[in-house]
Amino acid sequence: MSKQISNQLQELTFINAASLPYAHVDVDGNTLFSGRNGAGKTTILRAVLYFYGAYRNEALGISRKKRRFEEFYFAKSNSYLVYRFSNDFGNVLAVVYKTSGLKVKYRFLKEPEDATPESLKEIFFHDGVAKESKELFNSFLGAGYELSPVINSSKEYKSVLYGQDRRLITYSFYQANAEYEQIAKTLSNIFVNSKLDSGSIKKSLAASINGFAPIDLDQMEQMIESFWERYEDIQNFQKNEATIVEAISSLSELESHNEAITKSLAQLQANYNIKRESLQKAENELQTVESDREKSRDEFNRVQNLYEEQKEHYLKTSAVLEAHVRESKAKQEQYENSDIMAKVEAFSGLEALEEKHRSIEK
Repeated sequence: MSKQISNQLQELTFINAASLPYAHVDVDGNTLFSGRNGAGKTTILRAVLYFYGAYRNEALGISRKKRRFEEFYFAKSNSYLVYRFSNDFGNVLAVVYKTSGLKVKYRFLKEPEDATPESLKEIFFHDGVAKESKELFNSFLGAGYELSPVINSSKEYKSVLYGQDRRLITYSFYQANAEYEQIAKTLSNIFVNSKLDSGSIKKSLAASINGFAPIDLDQMEQMIESFWERYEDIQNFQKNEATIVEAISSLSELESHNEAITKSLAQLQANYNIKRESLQKAENELQTVESDREKSRDEFNRVQNLYEEQKEHYLKTSAVLEAHVRESKAKQEQYENSDIMAKVEAFSGLEALEEKHRSIEK
């Protein structure tokens, strides 16, 4: 639902009330009722007037010859008058109904934000039949409404309606002063007596509503001075509008430059971070290479030392072999000089001679 003006009756709904199975009437703002006699104009107006004071029959303009208000409007146990209004706490429903006999009771309900007239009708009816009060209020609870306690008298009803019951202040229509009864009486007089002058009506209502405080002239003077100061500011702006516009334009350009500089700095920072990461990676790789080179140098030194040791060993071995070769050559030369080959041949024949000698001896 759209936001409504606070402290204003907005809608009235008849449910099995005043011979109307269902009727929804918008009464916010300036409302005009027209129609032939017996069309229901007075029926609606009396129901509207009842909201403000839960009056007796005489105050509603009902003569003694006609049926009482409770008899006519609440002929059934599932008859209801439903008033909708707004206050500083949200939208509120005031439900008037009858429980037994002619006893009328009242109950206030705070609407959830998503409530609509269509959803309200769905709560009141089941299969086209209006619900009894107990089932009805359980349905309201299930639909997210906040319910006041049951109000058993018109006096209690008006106390809640005009903000006198502080416990139920969130359901109030007005937060009036102690003279709130004058509101109901004045409205009743307007309804039943069209000759009342507007001045007496105004005085009566003003006396019963909070907020009509005397005007503080000092405060008004301060407000006027504050207004003139602001007005002079506006005049000064108009005189210097071109300069101010130019300054604003320059400021806008400066902000654009600052934004560009900020973006460039951000890009430079990003590039710096990338280069720093690359440098760190290169330094790590260099450390790895230095470590590998140091290992290679150590391995080279180890191999070189091993080579020197083996070289020295081979040189010593070679010297010994060369000495043996020289010695062998000297003996060979000695053998050759002493005709060693003839001696060898002679010695090789010795075995044959010995064999021959042995055979002779046998």
